[in-house]
Amino acid sequence: MHNSSDNSSDHVTQIDYYKLNLVEKDQLLTVMQAATASLVKQKVKESKNSHDFVQKLLDNADVCDMLIYISRLPVFSKEFAEALKHNLDLLATAKKMKYFTNLSLGQNAILLKNMAAEMKSPLEGMQEQVDKLFAEKELADLRVKDYMKS
Repeated sequence: MHNSSDNSSDHVTQIDYYKLNLVEKDQLLTVMQAATASLVKQKVKESKNSHDFVQKLLDNADVCDMLIYISRLPVFSKEFAEALKHNLDLLATAKKMKYFTNLSLGQNAILLKNMAAEMKSPLEGMQEQVDKLFAEKELADLRVKDYMKS
């Protein structure tokens, strides 16, 4: 019978699969810059319609890498705040992007637009495309995780 007061055998090993406690400022900024540069190359202004616009935003390896990277970070930690303390608007945007799968396509489009602007690379024609997306309420309100299923 195991004595519950015997703590010598109660050793717990903690495994940190995603290194959630590790926020590297340089890597964070690098993935955000790569995603922004990739969005600039997408020429969202030339999107034929809202579906094409959403595809240009999300069918993009650098954007996906950034969103997944941020989703694994402890965005409410002191280290995360320290990494982006130079730009509080970028910090607020990044915190919201952690939950990108549960946000609507419209909300994600706004966050990506804001991120690009804060990274000093505003996306030409982005606001017009966001406005067109919101005109199609059903598509704009669709959550990313539901969009990915379709």
